Amino acid sequence: MGEGGEPSKQACRYRLASGARITRRSRKGCSNLDQHIANVRAFGITPVVAINAFAEDSKEEMEEVRARAIQAGAAAAVVCTHWAEGGRGAEDLARAVVEACRQPSAYAPLYEDAASIKQKISTVATGLYGAKAVVYDQEADAQIEHATRLGYGSMPVCMAKSPLSLSHDSALKGRPKGFTLPVKQLKILAGAGFVTAVCSGVQLMPGLPSKPALERIEVDPLSGEIVGLS
Repeated sequence: MGEGGEPSKQACRYRLASGARITRRSRKGCSNLDQHIANVRAFGITPVVAINAFAEDSKEEMEEVRARAIQAGAAAAVVCTHWAEGGRGAEDLARAVVEACRQPSAYAPLYEDAASIKQKISTVATGLYGAKAVVYDQEADAQIEHATRLGYGSMPVCMAKSPLSLSHDSALKGRPKGFTLPVKQLKILAGAGFVTAVCSGVQLMPGLPSKPALERIEVDPLSGEIVGLS
């Protein structure tokens, strides 16, 4: 879950300041988690939340995140240490997922195949992202009309936008509301079986992090071991 949290930390994690006092930035991060849980539940599925626990994380803050996830409607929220312990660190998560799969669900898509391309985009933007409206560049309008004319209007829609926010704007953190989502292009991926709405401000390739992992990976000169892999 990377959309909409603080850039330097995972979106869903609380940061505690002096005991149980929660910072405003932390509340923003977990409001983002709330929306992701709501998005999964919109499909008729109850999600399981994995809490990636790192060395600097306290038990108190992990418990805060777990409680918030349950409050928001998750079937379970499990602390995981697979980054350090491999499969053993995710055994509790696996058990929680198996248990969740045993529960009844009522999966349903967000829209019908017969809905227009613009109706599908609007459903995702307003229902999952929190947008109030969608606007289209002239190029996008022409491409949507072209795709519909060719018979691709019944395909599902993939949204290409910033991974750093629920919106198209990476600066809008937490759970933004009332923004207008701009769509600049529509691409037909006929072989894959869907069309992609490309939002303003996004590059389709390459998908690189703001701080590459190589910046923290090095070889310990004393032991000869590689450090910084986790």
